[in-house]
Amino acid sequence: MKLDWEITGEAKGVDIYEVFSVELFLNDSSVGFLNMNLETERVDNSLDFESSMIFDFFDIAENFRGYKAFLGLLGIEVPKLSLAHWTPAKNSNVYIITDSEIELASSDRAEIKKACLNYNVFPSLELAERAINLSKLDRLILLWQYKNNCLFTPDWKNVDQPKHSVIYVEMYKDLRADTIYTVREHKVYFETSEQVKAFVKVYDKEIKKIMGVI
Repeated sequence: MKLDWEITGEAKGVDIYEVFSVELFLNDSSVGFLNMNLETERVDNSLDFESSMIFDFFDIAENFRGYKAFLGLLGIEVPKLSLAHWTPAKNSNVYIITDSEIELASSDRAEIKKACLNYNVFPSLELAERAINLSKLDRLILLWQYKNNCLFTPDWKNVDQPKHSVIYVEMYKDLRADTIYTVREHKVYFETSEQVKAFVKVYDKEIKKIMGVI
């Protein structure tokens, strides 16, 4: 049977809440989005009733597995959940910080592994230049932000823009998000408090080790 319509999709990536979104098109006209939480596997969509009949036509269950199978038919692969920081691939060129200098090197060099443990290896010269003279924790934050597409440059002229960072609250023995607006410190900030929480969720123990509280 020849169909008089065509459905296609365009992946929009994974946001900081671990939600993978795909925009669907029917005969090149947008009909809505599929949203898949990669952590909880909860799904939803913004398709209207008529457009949602697509799932019935393909006999697709409206759950995580069903959406994944449906997107496979469209040639779209659902990514695996990854909230870890960036690390170099094999046989790649990287930028390494040594003695406050930046050096272009191969990721296969013996010293790269040790440098990675100190978060001194970066995918680009620009990111390495941002990281130079930063603390170990701030270098980790930069690599995490880069991997999760949420690099943030605060606008210090905007006194209404919140800037968020990670702090340790001794009273609660816990890591929290701290928010400031104008007091500038030499550290890496997050655009949202939700990003701080996501980072802490992955690196709670590592952050506390770096801070020297455990």
